Amino acid sequence: MAELVDAHDSKSCGAIHESSILSRGTHQDHLHMIMYSVLLAGTAIISVLLIYSNSPALSAVLWILLAGLFYIHLEPYFLKVRKFNHKIPGLKTPIKIAFIADLQTKKLKGKKFLHRVIKKINNLKPDLVFIGGDLISNEYFFDDSQIKSLAEFSVLSKNLPVYAVLGNHEYGIDFDEKKDQPHKIFSDRHGTVVDALKNLGISVLHNSFANISVRGQNLELYGTDDLWAENTSWENIKSAKNNLPLLVLTHNPDTILSYPKKIKKPSLVLAGHTHGGQIRLPFFGPVGNAKLKLGKKYYDGFFNWHGISLFVTHGLGESLFAIRFLTPPEIVEVTLLPEA
Repeated sequence: MAELVDAHDSKSCGAIHESSILSRGTHQDHLHMIMYSVLLAGTAIISVLLIYSNSPALSAVLWILLAGLFYIHLEPYFLKVRKFNHKIPGLKTPIKIAFIADLQTKKLKGKKFLHRVIKKINNLKPDLVFIGGDLISNEYFFDDSQIKSLAEFSVLSKNLPVYAVLGNHEYGIDFDEKKDQPHKIFSDRHGTVVDALKNLGISVLHNSFANISVRGQNLELYGTDDLWAENTSWENIKSAKNNLPLLVLTHNPDTILSYPKKIKKPSLVLAGHTHGGQIRLPFFGPVGNAKLKLGKKYYDGFFNWHGISLFVTHGLGESLFAIRFLTPPEIVEVTLLPEA
């Protein structure tokens, strides 16, 4: 069973300062300028309507729309800590894991935001740190700052064991739902990301094990390569030891769909990719499309999938534009507890 607890850190002042820093000359800057121009135009239109509106009901609706326009641009800079406890067999003492995914670092949400993330992770005092892929944005724009900002992880990796897997953004892969197959639309930068992480002392897992010894006990971590890059393999997991706790770190929750039926089940699978839909509306649910075969039910939270415990985070970053609604960026603190 998993016990969930939420804690929030909403530093909107820092968010406003960081989001106001615009540099010139990149496609990303142009896209953001267009987005903020649309925001200002929308604000102006709503303001005019408010001035000339004689209907209290219409005014209330307009004020809500105006507040919403601003809020969706502020939420990406909030930082939430979600905590949950999970009991697993074979464990003797509690182990604390800090789990993050989908940083998708950008010029406007890069080094400064990652610095806040790292500081908060350090304050949690975890035993281990897991990174669930998509560290860079690598969408319609890319610059070296996305790679350079990863150097912030050195603050963690010099004191803690840090393990990472890759996501579809590292490979420049998207998914064509009509053809039901992945397709490459951006440059493959996974080698550059792997080199940067390894230089920082971070272990990158490609369908491979990490044998972890922490707090006087051993456990196994299996990290998969990215599903959409068609590199995922479960072959090596067949050698998992029956007497040790087994954890799985993957980027895409759909990876679990191909898990072999006749081998040892992991005690916990940690995944990201979905951003929780990025925008979540009350009574409607996730708006964004993460193209999961599991469905939108699996965009965020803790699940039991055919006897396998699966947790999906809505991550830290955003696709294309930095907008979120009711899915604030999060660090997940997972405390593994001995089974009573």
